[in-house]
Amino acid sequence: QLRAWDGSVEQMEQAILLREIEAMMTPEERWIFQQKALGYSSEEIARARGCSVNAVDQIMSRLRRKIRALAGVKE
Repeated sequence: QLRAWDGSVEQMEQAILLREIEAMMTPEERWIFQQKALGYSSEEIARARGCSVNAVDQIMSRLRRKIRALAGVKE
């Protein structure tokens, strides 16, 4: 019996999908998306970027719409 080292088929498919989605993001969107995935707050990200919390939240809102559209999910 062999053991899967890199996760299940489902985990690998999710990782591929995530890479494909990230490839469609702008560098700014990708960086903010990754920071959010790491658990940083909008306030922390805004401080690092030198912008307002509202600007970060707007980018994330647009990004969620973009991802839903790519996935074919209706809002």
